[in-house]
Amino acid sequence: MTQYPFPRDSEIKRVFPWSPLPEALKACSLAGTAYHEAGHVVFLEWVGLPVRKATATASDGGRTLFEIPAIESAGQPESLPEHLAGVAAAFHAGICAELIHAGISWDGIVRRDDMDWKMAAEVLHPTFGPRSSGHGYAQRLALAVLSARWARVTEVAQEMIERGSWEAAGFSEEACSAAKADTL
Repeated sequence: MTQYPFPRDSEIKRVFPWSPLPEALKACSLAGTAYHEAGHVVFLEWVGLPVRKATATASDGGRTLFEIPAIESAGQPESLPEHLAGVAAAFHAGICAELIHAGISWDGIVRRDDMDWKMAAEVLHPTFGPRSSGHGYAQRLALAVLSARWARVTEVAQEMIERGSWEAAGFSEEACSAAKADTL
């Protein structure tokens, strides 16, 4: 497996090439979906957000449920390009996990017209416009985090393959519905 390095801050404005969606990632499969959702889980854990549950099916795709903590803003960190690319990396983590699982090297920004891409584009567009720099930095960040934590990605994905879902220790539907939560 390729160990991807963390992108340097100076690369935030670098223009990256677009890469076609690899054939291996076009077909929907249980393993592909499980690794996709496991990528979201592990990246969100790395960020420090409480991830509660993830599901994967071969036909209906998957979902990752996590809590959104109350954040007291000191200034406007959301306007920093690195912060926005970091947020977008959470959306790109799924497809990046699929690339690693399939043994496909990252040769440029991989785009799949799905909700993850649309959310990443929505976060990045106000600062980066239609350019590729924000997506490239975000995907490289996701690849670095996931390749460094690949054993955890595999652990979460295997549980979803075997059971159809992964749940955090102590997860309960009641507690999760009481908290502010979102899905990827």
